[in-house]
Amino acid sequence: MASNPISRKSFIWSSISIAKNYRFDGLDLAWEYPKTEVEMSNFGKLLEEWRSAVGDDNDRTEIPELLLTAAVYYSSD
Repeated sequence: MASNPISRKSFIWSSISIAKNYRFDGLDLAWEYPKTEVEMSNFGKLLEEWRSAVGDDNDRTEIPELLLTAAVYYSSD
């Protein structure tokens, strides 16, 4: 999903819509064990676009801005 710009956009706006519909305070993304540097790069793109979309949505509504959190893989290498 994260490697395709159209899929990323669909995921982002769907998640925001669901969160607002159910009055969530935020969203948590679990991203486990990236296999390649490309996957890590795509994850970064997803987070940047998601954060931007949440901010844009907040500018248009009176609802408090959603919190975004993520459980991610870490390697000291």
